[in-house]
Amino acid sequence: MARNEIRLHYSGFVIFAAKMLSVATGLLFQIMMTRSITIQEYGIWFNINDLLTYFIILAAVFPFWIMRFAARAEEGAIKTGVIANIALSIAATLIY
Repeated sequence: MARNEIRLHYSGFVIFAAKMLSVATGLLFQIMMTRSITIQEYGIWFNINDLLTYFIILAAVFPFWIMRFAARAEEGAIKTGVIANIALSIAATLIY
């Protein structure tokens, strides 16, 4: 591919803009939640989301490595990654 066909600045800007939009919508959702529920309900909601964060961090690791190994044509990478993610989901569901 020629140098001018690789649009790294544009793709980087699109990803950055999408992340900023995600932050903005998250903050708006947070404001809407605080205005619509009681203090006690908000505390419970916050604690539940705080616990879920621990499982979400682990669930994000597997797809990252699945993509890397699949791009390198490693045999069984996708199957192993999907099974590992399902096992983690089941374990997280049982713990939760």
